[in-house]
Amino acid sequence: MLLFCCAIITSPLLSGQNLAFRFQAGQAITYRIEQETTATDTMGDNSSSVKNRTRVLKRWTVVEVSPAGVATLEMRLLELVLETTRPNGEVLKFNSGTPDGPLKDSLAPLIGPVVARLKVDSLGRVLEVIESKFGKASRYETEPPFVAILHGQGPVPEQSWQRTYQHTLEPPAGTGEKVDLVQKYVTKEAQEGIVRLEMETTPAKPAATPADEAPLLQLLPKGTVVINTKTGLLQSAALTIDREVKNATGQGSTYRFQSSYKETLVER
Repeated sequence: MLLFCCAIITSPLLSGQNLAFRFQAGQAITYRIEQETTATDTMGDNSSSVKNRTRVLKRWTVVEVSPAGVATLEMRLLELVLETTRPNGEVLKFNSGTPDGPLKDSLAPLIGPVVARLKVDSLGRVLEVIESKFGKASRYETEPPFVAILHGQGPVPEQSWQRTYQHTLEPPAGTGEKVDLVQKYVTKEAQEGIVRLEMETTPAKPAATPADEAPLLQLLPKGTVVINTKTGLLQSAALTIDREVKNATGQGSTYRFQSSYKETLVER
């Protein structure tokens, strides 16, 4: 579910393209993603953490574009590197360049073939998930393929808008229940061809208990998104999360989730 508020306009429109994505049939768009996350449970002097490092090189191919500007996109993974450090110190790794180990059978087949097929409009909204092999289809409720949802108007400094949407809490975080989230955007810089947005995500309403709040932390990124209005593409995104909940797993406990996410267009 998407809802846009009225934009707040405080300066004249800049000349140039509107703030929207533009796709062309046959176009190939490649992004490099680097993400690190740490989830830490603390009780008194004892703490345990799970750490993940991920590097992805992915390519979107535009299969076709409708007269209304809706693009059918296919995603392929060109490279995938994963590293998970468990609380006991055990490290689980996968590298698509030298695939081996316990994750080989499940992840190696994902490198190369189409792993997602979507229909996406010019604002970046997913209208239909045709196929999703790399994560559940419900992930696109929360993770737009090009990070931000735009408004399609001329970019204006200090312009603001938001979207409200629902995220499905899949196991082990939940049992399929949906939570309401709000993502707010503000245009902080709008030069010729480059628009820099600040984005922040919050729950639509406070969680009922600390235990309910804990799984929401990983859904609340904030940071900067850069759109190139000349090409109509996401240029880059840098998002972070650093939040904690007290008493999430018992009185005196603390749960903390940290994440750094960078996505960059690869010019080819």
